[in-house]
Amino acid sequence: MDAVDVSAVLIFRESSPYLPKVIAHIEQQTYPAGRYEILAVGYGSSGDLAEILERHAEGSPVKVRSFFAGATTLAGARNRAVAESKGQYVLFLDAELLASPRLIESHVRAQQLHAGNCVIVGNIGRHPQAETGTRLAHFMPWDVEPFVNNQPLRFVDWRCWNLSAPRAALIDAKGFDESFALPGLEDIELAWRLEQAGIQGYYNEQAMAYAWQPMDVEVEWARRYAEGFTLWDVLGKTRSDMLANRFLGPGSRPWTTSELVLVPVYQRLCHRLATQAPSFDWLCRRMSRAATIQGYRDASRGKEPRILQRSS
Repeated sequence: MDAVDVSAVLIFRESSPYLPKVIAHIEQQTYPAGRYEILAVGYGSSGDLAEILERHAEGSPVKVRSFFAGATTLAGARNRAVAESKGQYVLFLDAELLASPRLIESHVRAQQLHAGNCVIVGNIGRHPQAETGTRLAHFMPWDVEPFVNNQPLRFVDWRCWNLSAPRAALIDAKGFDESFALPGLEDIELAWRLEQAGIQGYYNEQAMAYAWQPMDVEVEWARRYAEGFTLWDVLGKTRSDMLANRFLGPGSRPWTTSELVLVPVYQRLCHRLATQAPSFDWLCRRMSRAATIQGYRDASRGKEPRILQRSS
């Protein structure tokens, strides 16, 4: 197959009924269909992923390739996707986000603005048709201020939810570290190595992807716990105070045992409260931070993780 400008990568652990919808949004781009491809990569238990994608790809205006990664981790699946990609740039898009029509065009323009040797972090917003008042799956830390267009970003903000990078830079950096017990901050660890190699990151507000799925309290807890669990290893490599402050709080103050005992209480209350309730956001913040601290404490004490591998 001939090379393309962009390889848009979607990673799935399990197939789902909204998979064709996610791919359809990437197909409906303002960027020329012949100049990008879609790579849908399954890992672990991916159900009927191959069958769904084979049916979908038959009528697609864009080259859609699907395969199983032969890996048991999210990092391994991402590495396989990079190895198989044909694009000058690899665009990682979380499988729970919907691409806006100008997503790929905006990533390419931003890459070209910076000589094609940078990381571009795209925008994540609320889908215009999402039901008013519904708390959607959360992708950014609660305490991060909004970015401005073309703002330089440090590695702590380079998450692979809506991010493009030169394929050559990813390969030179030897990809994602596959040694982590859980999928949590392996993208941050790679971001740190890319930054150390002289790659700069920038924010682009036009490269929009939409959150549209209602937040699942258990999934949110598991994701934050996994971030905390992998944070222990990532901090060991980076020695970054900025990273510690981001995920553990100012001064990296660990919570007390009595505070962590309340985690199940936060979870139960989040389940019972309507998402429109004034106290819902406060409880979710407490639950998310507590889950991160809990994961970090477990890893620092050499404990086995409390959750199984799952995609973030």
